Amino acid sequence: MLNTIRTLIRICLFAANPQDLPADRQILTVCVAGTFIVLFVGYNMLAPGASPFLLAASHTLLVGVAWLVLLQITRKLTRWYQSASALYGTSAIMNLISLPLIAGSIPVSATGNGAQPGIGSFILISLWLWEIGVTARIIRESIEIKMSMSIGISLLMSFVLQFIMINLFGPGS
Repeated sequence: MLNTIRTLIRICLFAANPQDLPADRQILTVCVAGTFIVLFVGYNMLAPGASPFLLAASHTLLVGVAWLVLLQITRKLTRWYQSASALYGTSAIMNLISLPLIAGSIPVSATGNGAQPGIGSFILISLWLWEIGVTARIIRESIEIKMSMSIGISLLMSFVLQFIMINLFGPGS
């Protein structure tokens, strides 16, 4: 399992590819569980009045469904275990990195009259762009398309996921 975590970190650093992961159901299960747990913790901090379990479960499920549909459309279902493990595993890592921002230990915005966005805002946007890049690389390697197209798909997946979550659970999701 330690080798898998190293590979996932290397994928986040653009030094490895999804095909470097073993095609294993158990690894996929651990990656999905890791993503769910990190999302649950994050949603619990962001929306304590809502149901963090339902938010995390919906988010995790929607990512999987979107990925499965994309692999089906491109006739690359044989890459499900490796690519989904990479997608969920890197998502868990990236969301884990963002937890200090969510917890408020790094201020996202300044307060007071004429306040400007804090350093946390720039870090959060940078993390989001990094995650878009990592997801785009996974898409490119998994379905063998140009990087520009995979960036577009990655952005589309991110925006559609947020749109669905906001429509299902409200702006706090």
